[in-house]
Amino acid sequence: MAIYNFETITDAQAAGFAATDTLIFGTADSANRTTVRYNAATATSTATVTITSGTTGKSATFAPAVTSATTSKVIFSDGSTLVIDDDASNQKQSASRRTNQSGDGSTGRASAGR
Repeated sequence: MAIYNFETITDAQAAGFAATDTLIFGTADSANRTTVRYNAATATSTATVTITSGTTGKSATFAPAVTSATTSKVIFSDGSTLVIDDDASNQKQSASRRTNQSGDGSTGRASAGR
């Protein structure tokens, strides 16, 4: 159960991120400005998830375990919520629900849509 600051997380720490770890974003970051990119496995690499701050531009590439982190484990100081999932529990939702949503600016959702 490690706690990582997104602004200072190293590539090695991000690659070893576990679902029980906590990721904290800085005061200027917000979920609706954060980008999540799902990188498919290839013949030479495993699947990964790249998270990019829309405020600072910093990116970190995480192990797929980050998709299991609950919203209480991904923390923004403004109280916004970023849901990062692998879509396994969301297959019945509409395609519009499986993409990033900013709504009122308080929520970002990213899923590996099928």
